[in-house]
Amino acid sequence: MEEATQRIIDAMHSLIEANRHVRAVLTDAEEILHAGIAHLESGVDVMTALRMAPTSAQRHSTQEALEQARAARHELRLQVMAVCFDDGMTPREIAEQWGISRQRADRMVQEIKRHHDEPHLAAVPMADASGGGDPE
Repeated sequence: MEEATQRIIDAMHSLIEANRHVRAVLTDAEEILHAGIAHLESGVDVMTALRMAPTSAQRHSTQEALEQARAARHELRLQVMAVCFDDGMTPREIAEQWGISRQRADRMVQEIKRHHDEPHLAAVPMADASGGGDPE
């Protein structure tokens, strides 16, 4: 199996695991919300119900899980885009294929060059990536 293919498979596995973790954390958050509803419906005042719930810890867990999933998703995109560029696709073609702005595609090519040291990307023409762009 080609090395690039294995990197993509590994990145896919990482994203799957990150998604599973997000689901578990969100399930925990949902249980906390149900408990809060039960407290409020039983007549507990809002401040007491709030103090009874581990909201701070849950918020931190949720943020961490979402960030891990975002990072895993980003890494997968970078790995796939590196192969696309290696196969001759331009940033414009990648942008059209992925439904992202050309500026975003250009920024990702720059990131691939910086972080993944892909020598084959050195010849990819870069547009000005300083402006605008869409969220990932």
